[in-house]
Amino acid sequence: SRYVTVYEISAPEDNISSASKDLRKVLDLCARAAPGNHVFLPLDDNALWLCSEMLFPDDWVVAGASGSCAHLALDKWKQIELARASGFRVPESLLSRSGESLRERSIRYPIIIRPSRAVVVVEGKVCRGGNWICSGEAAVQGVMSMWEEKGPLLVQAYMHGTGEGVFGIATENGVIAWSSHRRVRM
Repeated sequence: SRYVTVYEISAPEDNISSASKDLRKVLDLCARAAPGNHVFLPLDDNALWLCSEMLFPDDWVVAGASGSCAHLALDKWKQIELARASGFRVPESLLSRSGESLRERSIRYPIIIRPSRAVVVVEGKVCRGGNWICSGEAAVQGVMSMWEEKGPLLVQAYMHGTGEGVFGIATENGVIAWSSHRRVRM
């Protein structure tokens, strides 16, 4: 498009410091090339996390969650707690911070286990965890050996069927531009 320019930066999955420096250079380059306002659009969780850790110049607008909203967007457990508090029906869920709590959970098999945070920083790199569907104790033991208690895990009953999601853009005047989706679980 003649209205969009794409710039490549170092992947935060390889080196957060390099990615931050590269992004800062791109912001400065764009500001010098075309004075005025600019928009930064993070397209995935890693990009959202990276931009949430940066202070953007005044002539830049982040077209996505920022500040506490970015932290909420990247934390599934916080989303579940807020959904419950808002009256939404939420599948039985628990947060596990230790192997002991993972073994002693009340949720029956099959279960799905995943990191509660979409992005975790390990040794200067952005990491994403896996999703594990477990039908018995042997599978949970396998997850525990891979996990090594590197951050909290979200444990939920594995559900068959459909699920819906509702989204919108939150403004000072309320939510606008509503959209939704349906997930089919088989």
